[in-house]
Amino acid sequence: MKRQEQRAINLNTIKRLLIIAQQNHCFIPSYKLSVNVLNSEGYATSRGNTWTPHRLVRMLQRNQISGLYGLGRLSKKGHFPTT
Repeated sequence: MKRQEQRAINLNTIKRLLIIAQQNHCFIPSYKLSVNVLNSEGYATSRGNTWTPHRLVRMLQRNQISGLYGLGRLSKKGHFPTT
């Protein structure tokens, strides 16, 4: 898989995380909740594995987002990643 394909998969996952936060009426959902939703909806990592909290943290960090807290701050400001 090429890097651009991986970035597209990660961006799709980040967009879904923003929706999860909005649906739960909070800006910072828990990692456990986020991972459970992603896995139940069939989202996979860029390598095709299931999500774990640690994998989610690392993916967000690779995309210059400081975890779910940083993602919540981005959504409050209306800035969305466009990697």
